[in-house]
Amino acid sequence: MEWITRWRKRLRVLFRREEVERELDEEFAFHLEMETRKNIRAGMTPEAARRQAVLTFGGIERFREEVRDARWFAPVIGLTPDVKLALRMLAKHPVLSLTGAFGMAVGVAIATAFFSFMAFYYSAPPVDEGDRIVALDYLDIRNEDCFCTTLFDLDTWRGSQQSVRQLSAFRDSDRYLHVPGGTTGIVRVAEMTASGFDVARVRPHLGRPLLESDEAEGAPAVLVIGYDEWRRNFGADRGIVGREVRLDGTPYTIVGVMPEGFRFPHNHGYWTALGSDRALHGPGDGPRVMIFGRLAPGVSRAAAEAELRIVSARLAREFPAAYSTLRPIVTPYVRALLDVHQYPAWVVWTMQLFAALILAAVAVTVASLVYARTAARQAEIAVRTALGASRRRIVTQLFVEALAISSLAAVIGLLIANFGFRQIVAINPGSLPYWIEPGLPASTIAYALGLAVLAAFIVGIIPALAATGRRLQSTLRQMGGATGMQLGRTWTALIVVQVGVAVAVLPPVIGIAWLTYQESRGEPTFPADEMLTVRLERAEAPAREALAVPPVERAGESFADTQAELIRRIAAEPGVLGVTYASAPPRSGRRVLIEVEGGVTTTGAARLVALSTDVAPNYFDVFGAQMLTGRPLGPGDAPGGAAAVVSRSFVRRFLGDGAALGRRVRTTVIAAGDSVQPGPWLEIVGVVDDLYDQSHAPELQRPALYLPTALGAAPVTVAIRTRGIDPDALVPRLWEIAKEVAPGHPMTIAGPDELRGGDSSRTVRFAVIMVGLVTLSVLLLSAVGISAMMSFAVTRRYREIGIRSALGASRRQVLQTIFSRSALQLALGLTVGAIFTALLDRLSGGELMNGQQHVLMPVVAALVIAAGLLATAGPARRALRIHPMEALRQE
Repeated sequence: MEWITRWRKRLRVLFRREEVERELDEEFAFHLEMETRKNIRAGMTPEAARRQAVLTFGGIERFREEVRDARWFAPVIGLTPDVKLALRMLAKHPVLSLTGAFGMAVGVAIATAFFSFMAFYYSAPPVDEGDRIVALDYLDIRNEDCFCTTLFDLDTWRGSQQSVRQLSAFRDSDRYLHVPGGTTGIVRVAEMTASGFDVARVRPHLGRPLLESDEAEGAPAVLVIGYDEWRRNFGADRGIVGREVRLDGTPYTIVGVMPEGFRFPHNHGYWTALGSDRALHGPGDGPRVMIFGRLAPGVSRAAAEAELRIVSARLAREFPAAYSTLRPIVTPYVRALLDVHQYPAWVVWTMQLFAALILAAVAVTVASLVYARTAARQAEIAVRTALGASRRRIVTQLFVEALAISSLAAVIGLLIANFGFRQIVAINPGSLPYWIEPGLPASTIAYALGLAVLAAFIVGIIPALAATGRRLQSTLRQMGGATGMQLGRTWTALIVVQVGVAVAVLPPVIGIAWLTYQESRGEPTFPADEMLTVRLERAEAPAREALAVPPVERAGESFADTQAELIRRIAAEPGVLGVTYASAPPRSGRRVLIEVEGGVTTTGAARLVALSTDVAPNYFDVFGAQMLTGRPLGPGDAPGGAAAVVSRSFVRRFLGDGAALGRRVRTTVIAAGDSVQPGPWLEIVGVVDDLYDQSHAPELQRPALYLPTALGAAPVTVAIRTRGIDPDALVPRLWEIAKEVAPGHPMTIAGPDELRGGDSSRTVRFAVIMVGLVTLSVLLLSAVGISAMMSFAVTRRYREIGIRSALGASRRQVLQTIFSRSALQLALGLTVGAIFTALLDRLSGGELMNGQQHVLMPVVAALVIAAGLLATAGPARRALRIHPMEALRQE
């Protein structure tokens, strides 16, 4: 039958291609010979007869393409030589190929990272009807900021609305776990209402979940653990239910083990009951929690939000100062975890579009480079067209070449994104929800490949269409006789912009990365191996402005009393040499602007930046910091007084190593990028050694200003110095003391490793790698852009350079001709970039480059100039190799 014959021919084309191609060539040769003989009989010479026969068939290549295109599988078969040619062109132009791929790879990595964020943004917990789980919060209409809800709001909503069922709440808590005869250490615990397990609809692997009775005041302390924790810390003991462990020194009874893979509500492996004496907390007061639940059947988020507004209106009437500016919102659960639930979806889509435009901008830059290379191949394209190759064929070939570059970019970009993703997870373990696995899902890979196709379209199709336009027929004459640069204003402006962006962006980026790296190398001058710090915060949520109901204090207790008792109990522990307190840990504090009375400093500026910390009178004694001159702060120096102690680097930076005692300074706090009114004048009563040694880079030492303080401020950092014991061995006892003295107060303990730098070094390395990639991509794109433009210029001026050489032009004059254009582009770009950076640095008050602009600007300028000159060297070398006779033959 006919369809069987047709399919047999198609399969023969697919699997016996060489045989079919040979038959096609024989068939074409037969028809060409017959047409040639016909022309000879008409009186033509053999050469003219054959040429006319070829023209009659429309060109050999065109005839073959039309025959192939009429066959099935033609697109797949026809792309094979294009792919081979594309790979050869990549190898022929390795610098352009690798640079273009690397530049686009950085864009792909950024766009892919945003896409991964969007995938998370639209995800849902992997539980039954996870997309029906929502979060309830308030939006302050004055500043469009979300307000963290409290247990008061949970109780109010539970009894006054029906749209969201099984309302629950949780909060994170770091607790010190001690398993008798087993594991000890800090673990992340979810303090959650029992209804949270009802929302998840997941049954325990062993035992039971939390119950409402576990939340009652005076109920026994119980603990539910995760499957991984059960296997890792308890040896998968099936008799675990009923076993006792300790959290912060308090005994807890294990009542259940959740199934494998369950870590709801975020990424937790331990759950305790969220209990609180709610009678002590009014509106806006008490521990802050995240409230969530399930939408009732048939109820939409909009309907639930409408019902909550009715409840909110009643609260606004009862507590106008607390609720009059708050609007309830109901958002998907994941968006609340991301803390972006106040932003509509179009904002997230705009962010994704912006990330994709970064890749598009890079692709346009690479497209201009490819166009310059394509323009240099116009003779080749013109010859192929004369031989019968269609425009579609040539455009397809150039597109495949661009697709090869963009595919390589996609692979590199995915590797960069995957590396960055895994680094973030490694630096911040448990920061992602448990259903987000480290690595890149298939959807992200498909998205990156789609970006590669888009980039290939920009890089390949647009230059190909321009190169095969109407003027193609005159290309041979143009290539042989045209003179002048003829680069076009757009191309020149593009190079200028690239150089300008490099000079404007790289100095602050490199400066921040270098500053962070240098600061991470600072060694403590105090005995860090003997030190611990405890950061204690208030248990209450941040108070709303003008609360209708003031916070309720426990009878006879204040935060200052809690701090004093905590310090007294810690100081009484064996092995503790001294205890002090401050407003911030070492190498931290408020960033303030410093003004020296008289305005005389070594830099000539009247105000520079320092770190200000409020410290106790014995602060320097506990840290063992040496007083260089004057006296430390004492009990007689009241908070808000006129006394201040400064560091050695403060004197060097602001006073020029001159006499410091008796000098007066004042500060202006930097808040949200703006400054407020300066404070009172302070008299320097002492100079202390820096707590961290930055002798390898003294100019990067952050000056410190120390002011007197008293107990009661929040948060407070308690510093503990030990003697004769391992500081880490004291940690379990600190958690027990905190549980007894400051229950419910969030607490963070930093040991010797954190005081020396700890995991921050990995963060610094990761940041430096990312900055290095961006810097390298910017420099390479600028360099290759200049190289491509200069190569095109040499090609366009091939005959002119040959004639000038024949007329006696020296090698120096030829090089000057080539380098002058590149030097002009570099000069314009450097000027534009330097002006822009100077303006930004001035607006930031010198903070953009930390006062190192006199070093960073010349370094970046030198790098850009070196990259530009090296990029021009290749085209200049080719210009010197032009032989006058070869150039004249092109006429």
